[in-house]
Amino acid sequence: MSKFASKSLLVGLIFILTACGETASISGTPTDSNTTKQPETVSKDIIIGYVGPLTGDAASLGKDEQSAMEMFLATKNSMLNGRKLEVRYEDGICNGQNAVSAINKLVTSDKVQVVLGGLCSGETLAMAPTANQNKVVLFSSGSSSPAIKDAGDYVFRNWPSDEVAAKQTIEDIKENYLSETAPTSFAIISENSDFAQGFKKDALKFAKEMGILVAVDETFNPGTTDFKTILGKVKSSDAKALIVNAQTPAGDGLIVKQAAELGIKLPTYASNAVNGTEFFEQGKSATEEVMFYDVALDEERPIVKSFMDEAKAKSINNLTYSATKYDAINIVYNAIVAVGNDGEKIKQYLYNMPLFEGVAGTYKFDSDGEVNIALVKKVVKDGKFVIAK
Repeated sequence: MSKFASKSLLVGLIFILTACGETASISGTPTDSNTTKQPETVSKDIIIGYVGPLTGDAASLGKDEQSAMEMFLATKNSMLNGRKLEVRYEDGICNGQNAVSAINKLVTSDKVQVVLGGLCSGETLAMAPTANQNKVVLFSSGSSSPAIKDAGDYVFRNWPSDEVAAKQTIEDIKENYLSETAPTSFAIISENSDFAQGFKKDALKFAKEMGILVAVDETFNPGTTDFKTILGKVKSSDAKALIVNAQTPAGDGLIVKQAAELGIKLPTYASNAVNGTEFFEQGKSATEEVMFYDVALDEERPIVKSFMDEAKAKSINNLTYSATKYDAINIVYNAIVAVGNDGEKIKQYLYNMPLFEGVAGTYKFDSDGEVNIALVKKVVKDGKFVIAK
């Protein structure tokens, strides 16, 4: 995509006007800015939008994102000259059709200049044309489809592309489970959705580059609940590892449960979609030892420890998606303090903002609205996601 990347005289001003003044214990800040410009005082609160799965098979993730944003607003919402930042929440249900209805309402009725979302890639990709047409910033903290990189000048994300996770997954399979002396293979079962197909495309690309064969490559439609036929093909194949690749945690849970019921005992990987309580609710004991790559939160950093302590106190289950969402609303808040509530100006701010030190890492956007955030391998142990050793 032709992402906005021009350098103007505004860049210098942005570096000066970015900081948010008072320091909160877990609020990330631009690392090279120490002064604040206050916007003009007006009576009306500033409204931004949110679109994500508040119901459905990924609802736990959307609700954790909502809790993270409310946590931020409760501790740092005082730099707007008497105005407050308010978030209007709309349910995208992890699908494009609902997401489009949601963003249309936010843009036409609420007149928002920023929409935080979607969480699911299908939500974000479906909303991108509306955001670009109306010059509204669309900022995702969980969508990982590689196609988002080309979704338009007003689309940003602070979550790594599936390309990164897919490569690390295939490398891990090759290193740990495949023979070096004979051609061997893995199986992949993918949902027919933007997110899952993006992950699959990259996984197959890297497998080919590494000389790894694919024993089974099956696709299923959204809403599928019976995977026994597909899994039967996996069981009868010579696959040495299995990748489950659904759109939601619930879908991945169903697959691993039914795989266990068929007696399949392959090392099992998933995409980051697995990262929700619905995975354990559906998969039960079959979730043990499932592996995936997730955003790394360095608990040695004080900002991370403070965030995690408060998030756990508020019963937030998914700390990675909530951390990137916390960073996202923090960045948007900094932008509004610096340049006001205007989509065009906020877009320019994001492309040119100074290095941001947040919970999920220290980063800034490139010319495609992407960031570089490290991933870490996680595994399920005793019903919890832990960093693999």
